[in-house]
Amino acid sequence: MKTGIYFALFGAVLLSPCVYAAPQLRLSQTAVGPLIVATGANTTAVVEAGNSGDGSLNLQVNSSVPWIVPTRGELRNCALRAGGCTPITLEVRSSTLARGVSTGIVTVSDPNALDAPQTITVTVAVGGTVPDRADFFLAPNGASQDIRFSSAGVLQSTVTTQNNSAWLAVSSEGSGSFQFGQTIPYRITATQVEGLTDGSYTGQIVTSGSPVATDNKTIPVTLRVTSQPIARLSAESLNFRIAAGSSRQLQNLVLSNRGLGTLSVSGATVATTSGGNWLTADLVPNTTVISVGANAAGLASGTYDGTVTIAGNATQGNLAVPVRLQVVAAGAPTLSFNGVVNNATFEGGDIIGQG
Repeated sequence: MKTGIYFALFGAVLLSPCVYAAPQLRLSQTAVGPLIVATGANTTAVVEAGNSGDGSLNLQVNSSVPWIVPTRGELRNCALRAGGCTPITLEVRSSTLARGVSTGIVTVSDPNALDAPQTITVTVAVGGTVPDRADFFLAPNGASQDIRFSSAGVLQSTVTTQNNSAWLAVSSEGSGSFQFGQTIPYRITATQVEGLTDGSYTGQIVTSGSPVATDNKTIPVTLRVTSQPIARLSAESLNFRIAAGSSRQLQNLVLSNRGLGTLSVSGATVATTSGGNWLTADLVPNTTVISVGANAAGLASGTYDGTVTIAGNATQGNLAVPVRLQVVAAGAPTLSFNGVVNNATFEGGDIIGQG
């Protein structure tokens, strides 16, 4: 018994340097964006990698998509904490991207570090997210409706309405210390005010001051006050990320009524711009829920776009929901800072095997 105790103690002494004398990866942020960039232009963001342990980090960086090019810099003083940090520059090259929002994953790894690998989600908005137009629907007793967007800089805005009524406004939601100067969030609000009865009203917003030219525009605005059902979608768009050869994935679109009357949904149709028939949409019987499916079978790695169009009696008419599928090369599951990660989809907590 004593021999076993001595061995355990001796082994603990020998092993303790291996357990504790190791670098420990810490990232300044694990989500970047949306980065606003003009169509065809490039932009960059920097994430710092620090060491909260011992020894030195030996970092490798890899991107899940070709349009994000990560580069590891030389050790320097950290910007947001004491000590040294390694800057990781994330260059976004938008020349191959269509206008809209795209997302990629950068993996930061060190085989000898604790809390590694870690991932950085990078989102880019090509052409900006300032809307080309804004359409609002309110019930006579409704309060307000918002449309949110982001700009690459501080915007000046001029608001006018046809009846000079104060139902339309633009406001900043604050950049915050964690935006790192990349984007500033804004909100367009239409509010039910006295005198707005059933009918249509128009307005206009002129934005200026952004360094990205496509953010500076004239936005026509329409408000319809109605006593009919007004559909609210649980999501304005859907994104799927599936490894090549993996099973079909499903997401639900739930419609609720923020207007008057009773909302009904009669069905949904789909269309894709590439990849064939990978997208499906089915109405769940006796509900206002649309089950949307994406199937990567037979698809090469890449990005595929489609649309789900929902029919019903909402005053907005048919509702179009953009859907994006990103097919990635399959990989073995890895143990990451956030637990076991399914390397097929980079989602923490996923089931990676039965049993």
